[in-house]
Amino acid sequence: VEVDVDTPHRIQEAQWIYDNSYVKGVVAAVAIEDGGTAVSEHIDAIAHPKLKGVRRLLQGEHLDFCLQPRFLEGMKVIQQRNLSFDICVKHHQLPSVISLVRQFPECVFILDHMGKPDIRHGVLEPWSSHMIALAAYPNVMCKVSGVVTEADHDNWTTDQLAPFISQAVATFGFDRVLWGSDWFVSIAATTIPRWVESVISIMQTNCYATVEDIEKLFYSNAVRVYRLSLQQQLN
Repeated sequence: VEVDVDTPHRIQEAQWIYDNSYVKGVVAAVAIEDGGTAVSEHIDAIAHPKLKGVRRLLQGEHLDFCLQPRFLEGMKVIQQRNLSFDICVKHHQLPSVISLVRQFPECVFILDHMGKPDIRHGVLEPWSSHMIALAAYPNVMCKVSGVVTEADHDNWTTDQLAPFISQAVATFGFDRVLWGSDWFVSIAATTIPRWVESVISIMQTNCYATVEDIEKLFYSNAVRVYRLSLQQQLN
């Protein structure tokens, strides 16, 4: 689960969610741009076995926000602490993301919402080319999430999503894609059951997915990438 609230409450929120027995892994909000020392102190304050990664919402920032010196200092700490980094950007910001990823080969990156392509207008390029460039780095995973909210909220169809989802899966492969609900943002455009059904339909019809492939997408890839310990739950 992602933990992100107003800045003054981020540490308290992370510590509170750790106590929820249903939560097996936490991706915490961290202001990476504050630089190495501040990021290190923040990570120390929220240190916990359930802390698996961090996220800094970038979609509303300028193109090179994630390439400024202090942001890169903060990313060095994330890589050193063996934490993953969830990247939430829009499609036009992907070139900067490629430059960021290139500098941190030992950090696992998860591209949220497939890089938010322009599904509403059916624009595949240059998003598709940028995805191919990003997938060339083996430490990058792609999250199939937040897709319906990039389409027409009221009139989207599975057929409109299919070219984008199938392209992401073809580019990254079934070992490097993870499903996400994007709850509660996603309910502006869909219900969770409809979103799940749409993804499975696309996997079977457009991606020729096997049962094993679908299991990777919905479960085992996330367990591996986020290093989740589910022994207690499975018992």
